Amino acid sequence: ALLQVDNAKKSLANTLALNESNIKTAEARLTEAQIAVANAKKSLETGKPLQDKNIATAEVEAFYNATTYLDDVDRSLRAVNEIITVEDYNQSANASYKNLLGVLETNSYGNLVSSYQLLKNSYNAKRDLFEVTGDVLSFTDIISRLETLKVLLSDSSAMLSRASNVLDNSVTSTSFTVTSLNALKTTILTQKDRSAATLSALSTTKYKVENLQLTQDNQVSGLENAVASAEAALISSNQALINAKTTAISNETNARNTIRTAEESLNRSQGQSEGREGDIDKVRQAYEQAENQYNTLEATLKESEASLDKSRIDLTSQLASAKVQKNAQAADARDEDVRSQEERVKQARLA
Repeated sequence: ALLQVDNAKKSLANTLALNESNIKTAEARLTEAQIAVANAKKSLETGKPLQDKNIATAEVEAFYNATTYLDDVDRSLRAVNEIITVEDYNQSANASYKNLLGVLETNSYGNLVSSYQLLKNSYNAKRDLFEVTGDVLSFTDIISRLETLKVLLSDSSAMLSRASNVLDNSVTSTSFTVTSLNALKTTILTQKDRSAATLSALSTTKYKVENLQLTQDNQVSGLENAVASAEAALISSNQALINAKTTAISNETNARNTIRTAEESLNRSQGQSEGREGDIDKVRQAYEQAENQYNTLEATLKESEASLDKSRIDLTSQLASAKVQKNAQAADARDEDVRSQEERVKQARLA
């Protein structure tokens, strides 16, 4: 039982040391997690504004590029109006050769006029979207306006194609010479090439903005994920510390219970041992009493034997004395008988 108590106390010491180590480890990890959260949040706080600035710069660039691209739509309208002459500043300028334009393809001229009017109306309705007002536009607004501009440029390109078709199906005359026709064709072809280049530049600008936004989203998302991961690790580390302390308390309680149980067992064993020692004392006392009684009896016996021996000696002595006396008496008797007999013999002889 004593060994159990010693082992239980050693176990408690080991448990306390292990508990302390586990708690220190958990506390260190909690501190690391807290630092990680702080660093992640700091990176997010510093990184996101930088990304926002980059996006804002790209948006401003895209916006001003869009303003330039919108001018290309206006140039396309002006180039086509040189053919159909429907605006106030040159209205009916083609009156002398209007009937020669697109004459080789029915409705080609009318389709061009319709295309022009639709694009002009759309242009006038949406040009306000590209005025510089100083307002900060969101990524969604920028992309939406670039998409609007893309539609205008695409419609412009389609209109220029219809203009080329009209010119290709026109005939010349003294009022509408080959030189004049070719000049119009050159103007339209030049504008078509410029419009195609503008549309390509617009696609590049739009891709740049989208890619920068995607990069920002990924970076910000990465920073946010880092914060989330760090916070999750912090929660986990905090819980690990709580668990370590809970386990430490439980282990210490169990160890102390083990010690208490072992000590109770030891106390019971000592109590039983004391009881047995009392019984042994009683037996020892009884033995001593019996031994004293035995010694007394033995002494009495020895005294009795000594007395008996003395009596035996006295009796033997008395017996020997009696025997001597008897023998003496017998001898005397024999002597008397002899004398008597001799007397009788003598008398007989005398008779």
